[in-house]
Amino acid sequence: MTTKQSDLLATKPATKKALAVLQKFAEQEKAFKALEASKKEAEATILEAMVANDIQKIEGDWGYITKASRKSYKGSNADFMKEVLDTAKVSAHVTLNGELPEGITQSETNYITKKFK
Repeated sequence: MTTKQSDLLATKPATKKALAVLQKFAEQEKAFKALEASKKEAEATILEAMVANDIQKIEGDWGYITKASRKSYKGSNADFMKEVLDTAKVSAHVTLNGELPEGITQSETNYITKKFK
């Protein structure tokens, strides 16, 4: 930016206000990103502790945190395939027989849900 452009911006009250708001927004965005990183780290620590200690739910006056999990299946067994793997059929088979069908593998993702008052 040239000196003339800087002088023009500095002399217009609306531009000065906009620049001040933009600078404040940039500072708040930086603080938000740092806070978000801390939040993710705390959630990972809480989830790790809940899994390690087999805790399903933590409750308090502040709200609650619940450990949840999501299962997914992968495989090539033709009895359980559509265009993609029929996960509902695989899940039903596991529920009925207590074991995975041949050629199917299972993965499980743990995550937490939370609600604060």
